[in-house]
Amino acid sequence: SACSIPSRPVPHGQEPLGGLWFYKASDDPSSALAGIDEADFASGWRLVDLPGGLKEYGSKSVRSGWLRVRFPAPGKAAATEQVLALGRADALLEPFLNGVPLKPLPDAEAVGSPVRAFVVPPGALRPENLLAIRTSDWQEAGGILEGPVELVTKPAWAKRQPKPPSAVREVQGAHARATYNPNL
Repeated sequence: SACSIPSRPVPHGQEPLGGLWFYKASDDPSSALAGIDEADFASGWRLVDLPGGLKEYGSKSVRSGWLRVRFPAPGKAAATEQVLALGRADALLEPFLNGVPLKPLPDAEAVGSPVRAFVVPPGALRPENLLAIRTSDWQEAGGILEGPVELVTKPAWAKRQPKPPSAVREVQGAHARATYNPNL
């Protein structure tokens, strides 16, 4: 029998997705697709709290797995470009929205990026959505270790990002040389 994660309140402008998700230690690509009953705990799915590390979800030898959550499209979000923020991660993250892979934002592609962020194109969100994330550990904890885990509009995301330094000045003195960066 099907059971689902409790409904999530979704305030306009900020759509939190942290909380209860389904997790399965697996590398099976079919986990990105609809048609899986995550509530069938006999098949290996279990409820986990996100953010969290892979080691918190299973044995210390877990190297990859799938996280899945279902959620309603918030307000007018389906018609606008959104950003899926997946927090601070110590793992390779491959998100799929309704079975379609999401591409990383150009400024979020670097390894060690503070927050992983992916583009959700206009029209990708449906009234009911399935977000599946393949996560592969490459060191230590793995997974999504800290939030935010949310959908935000692209303009709201852009406002959060640190601005490139407009003025980097060199300060020199009799015994010192320093660089001033207003973003530090």
